[in-house]
Amino acid sequence: MRKIVFILAIFLLGGALARSASAEVAVIVHKDNPVKSIARLDLELIYLGKKKMFENGDVIIPADLANESAARTEFFADVIHKDEDSYRLYWVRMIFSGKGQPPVAFRSEEEAVRFVATHKGAIAFVDADKLNGEVKAIKVVEDE
Repeated sequence: MRKIVFILAIFLLGGALARSASAEVAVIVHKDNPVKSIARLDLELIYLGKKKMFENGDVIIPADLANESAARTEFFADVIHKDEDSYRLYWVRMIFSGKGQPPVAFRSEEEAVRFVATHKGAIAFVDADKLNGEVKAIKVVEDE
């Protein structure tokens, strides 16, 4: 009986840890950026270097996270539809073919938030808990 209770406790603890590892991801822009929402496909194109300007003409400066985080894992799965290795290989090919440069990468979500707060064309994704009054979260809408 003890063995069953122990296994059940480990199973339940594992489920709780898995849930806590997921993040509510917020896509953020500079607080003065007029963008209120963005299509999921446009966001994918931005992070693949294929969309370079907002509709108002501002140059887009995408920010990425250098380290694995729950927000990055969720963003890649939901938006980019590539795993870490595929994304890295994509950018290696783009760099060596002269077709683009990857998004600027930051070691922490706090650094990414500071970057967006100081660059009007910047866009990033972070855990929603990292939001502050210096940046604005925008809604990601499904493609039509």
